[in-house]
Amino acid sequence: MRRQALLLLFSLAWLAVAGGQPIVVSNDGHRQQLEDGVQYFIDTSTNLTSAGAVNQSFRSPLSYPLNFSMINYPVWIRFSLISPSARTVILELTDPSLELIEVYEGTDAQNLQRMFKGGFEEPFHEKLIPTNRWLFPLELKAGEEKTYLIRVHTSFPLKVPLSISGEQQYIPEVARFNLLWGLYLGILVFALLYNLFLLFSIRERIYLYYCCYVFFGSVFYAGLQGYTFQYIWPDLPQLNRYLPILICLTHLSVFLFSITFLQITRRNRFAFYGGWSLMGLFVVAIVINLTGRYGVTVIMAQSLSLVTSLYYLYLATFALLRRVPNARFFALGWVQFLVMVVVYILADNGLIASTPFTTHSLFVGNALEVLLFSYALAARVNYLKASNDEKQEEIIRQLEANHRLQQVANDKLERLVTERTIEVIEQRNEAVKQRNLSDALLLNILPEETARELKATGTAHAQYFESVSVLFTDVVDFTVYTARMSPKKLVAEINTLFTAFDHIACKHGIEKIKTIGDCYMAAAGLPTPCPDHALRITRAALDMQAYTARQARRRLREGKEPLLIRIGIASGPVVAGVVGHLKFAYDIWGSTVNLASRMEAHGVIGQINISQSTRDLIATHFHCSSRGRVAAKGLGELDMYLVGSPFSANGSRHAARSDADDDNPNLIPITT
Repeated sequence: MRRQALLLLFSLAWLAVAGGQPIVVSNDGHRQQLEDGVQYFIDTSTNLTSAGAVNQSFRSPLSYPLNFSMINYPVWIRFSLISPSARTVILELTDPSLELIEVYEGTDAQNLQRMFKGGFEEPFHEKLIPTNRWLFPLELKAGEEKTYLIRVHTSFPLKVPLSISGEQQYIPEVARFNLLWGLYLGILVFALLYNLFLLFSIRERIYLYYCCYVFFGSVFYAGLQGYTFQYIWPDLPQLNRYLPILICLTHLSVFLFSITFLQITRRNRFAFYGGWSLMGLFVVAIVINLTGRYGVTVIMAQSLSLVTSLYYLYLATFALLRRVPNARFFALGWVQFLVMVVVYILADNGLIASTPFTTHSLFVGNALEVLLFSYALAARVNYLKASNDEKQEEIIRQLEANHRLQQVANDKLERLVTERTIEVIEQRNEAVKQRNLSDALLLNILPEETARELKATGTAHAQYFESVSVLFTDVVDFTVYTARMSPKKLVAEINTLFTAFDHIACKHGIEKIKTIGDCYMAAAGLPTPCPDHALRITRAALDMQAYTARQARRRLREGKEPLLIRIGIASGPVVAGVVGHLKFAYDIWGSTVNLASRMEAHGVIGQINISQSTRDLIATHFHCSSRGRVAAKGLGELDMYLVGSPFSANGSRHAARSDADDDNPNLIPITT
């Protein structure tokens, strides 16, 4: 006994020492579960501040992730991180139902600053990162140890899986999680829409009860994962406290569906009145929730859910013994769901290990149950059809007396089916039309290859291009025009200019990247590489220059001030990709972009200023005059060249254009 006691004391001491060690952040950025090094303290006083909490005796948990089951007190969690390199990591708490969460950080436990305070009772937009989970960006310096203190509380079973991951690596994790939830909700929506169609077609109450069950259940499960807070009522956080009402409404709907499907009547006293007694308790739970007793309602709803699941299992057994048609599907649905509920509750209360399956078993069971019930309803229709066949002779006799009336009913039903079919076809055509419009809009924003990749995978990977040419144009003295023109007139002038540039870009096969104010940016050689990118973009620049010159002469003849531009071009490698997740934007980065910007900034009005790299690519096609080395901000002295006229087939310059061409403002010149 003494040896065992010493061994136990040694184990506890080792856990305490191990728990105080900082957690080393991995360099690969992949998700890293925070386990060894995490400590906790249960605040039974419920009013400790961070300064008071750090001086308490923290414990190291015996298992991970942290699972406190049903606890009425706030819990303080402490850990330290150290990173070999400077980086930003994402701290994730995957419990969306936290009523209170405070996060403190500092270089040591005695010098902590609060970086966040909130919970699901605060508006959604106050989250640091707008997702259904609790995410916090942590700035780590190379070799510096940072201590974090987190305070959490919820009336639901408290389970706090902690993990960190790199900013880029976290996005695929979220996408996979949302994909699984999209599949789950897709199953529920399909079942709901299918049975809504049957409800409107057959008009039996059992389909109404089933649809209510699917609807309330799906909203509750979505709320349990924080999706309702994120997408339905982000500015009404007080509604989160009424999620238990959805549990109660779900059970009320299931009860009405069950007694109707299994043909339970007042003659079956225990099954009938026992079920209504349980439903009365759910109504009491709803009233308690409406009075503000959220925690009491959570406990009551969870307990009643387990008891009611056993009651439904009893109903299934009772119906099987009575040989109720299709009762086997009902029994199978509730048996597997009850098993999944038990697994979920055991995992939620820390009695079994928390794995991706055990933590989502409730939703797996619900999806299977929904499908089995939907199939049972379909089988019920087939059973009724078979029963009607057995009474065929009686039906024939009735049809002889009511043939005309039945014909009228059939015609009416046929019209309804036809109308519904036409509506479905129209809705489908409208959906196709809207999808085509959406595709066209996406292609107008992004290159075709990038748009296809985004639609196929949900993401667009950045690409490296070895050799492209980048063009910048800028209106000279744009601020002067801004002061002299009305906003409406100024926008119209810029729109006219950039629309012409768009046509020129399409004509020469170059890609418009973006416009920023009076700056127009384009590139050649991406997203599809081409060897003549420098020639394409130079010809486009000459057309832009010629167009602007014609417009300037026209405006001078009209007594207006002309719009003059500078054009700069540089060639070299770039990285291209899609920026953002809410409003997609295709952009390019790299030293070539900066060089092209400097070429434009140090260019000559009415001329095309190019870099040495571009000049080397077009030297056999265009006359290029050297400007010598010109000092460029941030890049030092650079060799710059002005593009002249192109060489003809025999090596001579092209002849000048006619005045008639110059006087035609709608003519876009063609360069060779």
